[in-house]
Amino acid sequence: CGDIDVYIGKEGQPIANNILLRHGAEAEGEASDKHASYSFHGVHIENHRIILRINNPAGNRYFQRLIQEWYPQHAETREIHEYPVSLPPVTFNALYIFMHAFVHFLNSGIGLRQVCDWTRLLATRHEDIDKLLLEKYFRKVGLLRAAKAFGYIAVHYLGLPEDNLPFSVKSMERAGEILLDDIFATGNFGQHDARIKPRPKGYWAGKWHTFCRATKRCMKLRKFAPNEALWYPVTLIKGTVTIQINKLAARN
Repeated sequence: CGDIDVYIGKEGQPIANNILLRHGAEAEGEASDKHASYSFHGVHIENHRIILRINNPAGNRYFQRLIQEWYPQHAETREIHEYPVSLPPVTFNALYIFMHAFVHFLNSGIGLRQVCDWTRLLATRHEDIDKLLLEKYFRKVGLLRAAKAFGYIAVHYLGLPEDNLPFSVKSMERAGEILLDDIFATGNFGQHDARIKPRPKGYWAGKWHTFCRATKRCMKLRKFAPNEALWYPVTLIKGTVTIQINKLAARN
């Protein structure tokens, strides 16, 4: 079912990290400025100090401002097995769950279940979602066309009533079918894409392979979100530089 992402902000992350380590979790992966990764009883957990970052600088600045407007004072509280869990406000969540799926789609691919996650939220909470505000969110982050393509699949293949969406999908047949073809070709997080050569074993060879693959994919899919595709190679380079800086700092 994938990993568990927990957003606890910059101040909460070191506290949550220490709690996991005290209970026997093991650190995993390379250091990241977005999250710390752990394995706990076979479950992959990421403690996020940054909830999500998109590639387009203008869209990302707007998205980060949205987070500051609700976190933590205006979070929703829901009970899961009698345990209170904090969740983002539902209109923001309808944006975020889509964005999280789209970031992975642009990077390597997604499975149909990521579209199902978003569809179920829209279906079960449509009366609580501010649709005019949600459409504004999509437009301001530069992902309205991409959201409409996902919406096409939700309506025509997953049974979502179109009035549960904040926009019409009537002109999205071509884009929606291209998206669906890619979902079935790549599989969950691109793990089943037979078109991709295996990643080389060497560290820097692997990094170069990932950069070339992702850049080629972005150019192919740029019509879904042109600014996101344009800025993605820059994001990859910045991420690699940050990891190397963190490694040097840890040695010292």
